[in-house]
Amino acid sequence: MESISPVYARLILRELEQRGIDPARLFPGTALNRHDLLHGGDIAMQDFLQILRAGDRLLGDGQLGFMLGRQMQVLAMGPVGVAIASAPNLREGLQVLESFTRLHATYVDIGARSTLQGMTVTILYQHDTGYVELFHTQTAMLLLQQYIETMIGKPIRDARFRLAIPEPEDKAEYTSALHGQVSFGAAANEVDIPHQWLDMPSPYYHSALWRQAQMTLSQGLRDQSETEDAPYKRHIAGLFRTSEPPLPDLGDV
Repeated sequence: MESISPVYARLILRELEQRGIDPARLFPGTALNRHDLLHGGDIAMQDFLQILRAGDRLLGDGQLGFMLGRQMQVLAMGPVGVAIASAPNLREGLQVLESFTRLHATYVDIGARSTLQGMTVTILYQHDTGYVELFHTQTAMLLLQQYIETMIGKPIRDARFRLAIPEPEDKAEYTSALHGQVSFGAAANEVDIPHQWLDMPSPYYHSALWRQAQMTLSQGLRDQSETEDAPYKRHIAGLFRTSEPPLPDLGDV
């Protein structure tokens, strides 16, 4: 069953309550209630999509994805967030993000590849989620930007954000929220990160936490790979796509 962390739905719930909107109106059509959402674990994709649609309707301002993205921190990604936050540098953090994102949201993939200019990160969806895919993309772009800027300590003005949507009427919302160059009508949702930022040492690097977090994620990947080979194959392919020469030894991965 496809699933996702409950954090995003909890943020929608909190926003409704802060605006004085009855939170019970968020749950019709789902298997959840307020208590289950606040105190349970991962939620089914279909329940989350229903909450997104209901949240968008109840909030009524068309800004749901941006609202989530502005409130999001990498620790919202659970063990994946702990790992990337404690990484030695941005490159290694993004390698982990690509390898293990599906442990956080099983229907979302993050692709990454090294280029002559740096690294390109691609946001991929395994299923058609309808119009709420836009909210996923807005949130993911802002979360990725927040992670990059935390690691490098400044706005990422030289990044390029390419969105796979026609140019919207509210283009200014995107150019205000995203700090680099923004373009629309792309073949895929992607971010280009210049080479100069990728290997800069992170002040948040914590060697013990970094090792432990990777062990936790690797175990989760092994558990997932017991029923399918794809997660481990993606992990290996991702390491080779995002590494600078010399490439990692297979014995190390």
